[in-house]
Amino acid sequence: LKGVLSAFVKVCASDQNKLLLPEAAIDYLILGLCLGHPTAQVSQVNIPKLIGDQSCNRDARKRDFTNVDLLLRSIVLLLFSDRLKVRANSWNLSEVLDAVIAEPMQDAEQNSRIQLLVDRTRWLLRDENETHSQEQSTTTVTEEHVMISYCWAQQQQACEISSYLQRNGVKVWLDLEQMSGSTIEAMATAVEGSRSLVVCVSKEYKESANCRLEAEYAQKTRKPIIFVMLQENYQPNGWLGIIMGTKLWYPMWTRTHMDSQLPKILSTIATATVATKKSKIATETMSDVLKWTKEDVAKWLTSVGLGNHSNAFLEGSIDGKALWELKRLHARD
Repeated sequence: LKGVLSAFVKVCASDQNKLLLPEAAIDYLILGLCLGHPTAQVSQVNIPKLIGDQSCNRDARKRDFTNVDLLLRSIVLLLFSDRLKVRANSWNLSEVLDAVIAEPMQDAEQNSRIQLLVDRTRWLLRDENETHSQEQSTTTVTEEHVMISYCWAQQQQACEISSYLQRNGVKVWLDLEQMSGSTIEAMATAVEGSRSLVVCVSKEYKESANCRLEAEYAQKTRKPIIFVMLQENYQPNGWLGIIMGTKLWYPMWTRTHMDSQLPKILSTIATATVATKKSKIATETMSDVLKWTKEDVAKWLTSVGLGNHSNAFLEGSIDGKALWELKRLHARD
C-alpha cells in the first residue's frame, strides 16, 4: 500500500495528470484518512455517511504514519486543481482533518509533519473571500526583507544567494528548515512582509507543493518576483511556466554564473524596492531624470531613504536613462 501511495503522490504532482484524474480520486483519499483503507470499494452515496460516523473517526486514529503522510500529501497536491478543490469542498473535510490530528502520533517529529500537512490543506481550502480579505490586510505589514523561495535540493545555492545579499545590506528571510517546524501562517507572513521574492527555479521547485504555495501567494499579493535559474536547460511548464511567462530570469547553475549574476540580482532587488516606495520617480520630470549620471542616481537614492542600494546601482552603471527605463518596465508589468 505504501508503494502505491508513494507512486500516486508523484502522479498528483503533475498538472497534466490533475486534468485526467477523476473527481473520485479526492473521494478515496479522504475516505482513506477516515478508514485507513484508501482502496476500499464504498459507494459514493454512502461515503458522506461514513465520514460523519464517529466509529470511523476512532478507527482512523489507528493508522500508520507513512500512510497518513502520503494521503495528505496527495490531497495537498490535488487541491491546486480548481475542479478537484471544488470536489474536496463538498466534503466536511475540516472535521476529517480534526480527526486526523485528534490522536497524536508517538513521535513528535511525525506530529509536526502531520500538523504541517493539515495546515497546508486548510490553507488551500480557503475560499476566495477569505483570501481577498487577507490580501487587503497585507498593506499593514512592514515590507523589510527579501524572501528566498527554494526547494531542499537547491539549499546550498539558496544559502549562497542569501549570504551575498546580506553582505550587501539586504535583510533576507530564508527558511533553512523548509518550514518543518513552522506553520502555513508563517509562510504567509513571510511573503506578506517581503518587499520582493527570489525564486530559485528548478524541476524540483516546480514539483514542490510548498514552493508552489509560496510563489503563487507572492503573485496573488503582487510582490515583485525575481527568478534565478539553477538548472541548466530546464524549461518551466505548468503553473511555474505561467507565473514566469516571458519575464527575465538569471542563469545561476554554475559558479561562474553565480559570480556574474549576483550583482545584477542585487540591482534588480534595489530597483523593485525603489518602484514600491511612496517616493517615486514620478516626483521628478522625465527631462531631468534622463540627464542624471549614475552618481546622480546614487544621490537620489540616498535622498529618498534608499542609500543602502547606492553601491549596487553604481556597480550596475544605472544612470538616469536606465532608471527611467526600469520605471517604465515596472509600470508595464
